[in-house]
Amino acid sequence: MTENDLKKYFSEIHFDKQKKKEILLNVMEKNVHEEEKKHIRLHILVACAAVMSVLLIITTAVVANRAVIHDLLQKYLGVNNGETIQSIEPDSKQYSCCDKDIRVNILQTLSDNKTVYVLYEIVFPNNETAVVQNDPDAVSFTIGGITDGTYTIKPLSISENTVQNIIIYDTSEQITSQNELTLNINKIFTQQYEINGSWIITWNSNSESNNISLNTHITLSSNNASAIINQIYLSPLSLSLGTQTNEIDSITDNALSIVVHTVQGEISVNEILDDKAIYYDKESGTCEIYYRFHQMLKIEEITGITIENQYIDLINIS
Repeated sequence: MTENDLKKYFSEIHFDKQKKKEILLNVMEKNVHEEEKKHIRLHILVACAAVMSVLLIITTAVVANRAVIHDLLQKYLGVNNGETIQSIEPDSKQYSCCDKDIRVNILQTLSDNKTVYVLYEIVFPNNETAVVQNDPDAVSFTIGGITDGTYTIKPLSISENTVQNIIIYDTSEQITSQNELTLNINKIFTQQYEINGSWIITWNSNSESNNISLNTHITLSSNNASAIINQIYLSPLSLSLGTQTNEIDSITDNALSIVVHTVQGEISVNEILDDKAIYYDKESGTCEIYYRFHQMLKIEEITGITIENQYIDLINIS
């Protein structure tokens, strides 16, 4: 492999993301027999190592973020076994802390730009009996740089010495990889004791998910009031409708009829709705109607969306 070859590969890696992935996958999946390995020259190995190091630096985030969803999240979100999504599979050392012989581990997180799911567990010493955390002041969850957000904590599993919970965080602001997420626990309960301590884990929301984002002009009318939906954001986890209106109550008092069309059939948003929020700025008349799902959608299977009998084809959007 000559210096020009290396420059050629680097040029492809630097400017063509799809080519980067293809080269990495070809290198990872290529089956080289042991006899063939013996005849690979040393300088070629060194050159390949140089290319691979560049590849790994650039593409680690893409490969590492592709993970099988934890079985508890699969059950919660209605995902089939073995199905994958762009997600974080945290390192146990980086996403773990211990105090008073009690360990807190973050098992997995999922997110789009509006929603974060954090699956974590509290592991007690063998002589303690686990209970569900029932004190809201004992746990807090924050996202740095974001003030407009709410979260709920739901227990998913409890065994003799382990509690596994999920935190679901919703916000009208945009979550990016620059935002720092922090789980802070200052009080943990067992069947016998209340234990004060400090369990703090901080990380960045660098997960990714496929999504559909487009500008629209859908007019809604109700009780002599009107609104215009000018933006749609649809991810596997949630749906957001950017709206302009001066009569928000008349528009949102009644549930909007929203249907997602897929290659498998139609899905009513109201049937898979886990939570709904309305973020309204009266002064500007801007409003975001936000829906979080309890069933994960497959973006690649979505063909269109109908809002109040107005159909939008999503196959050929630019």
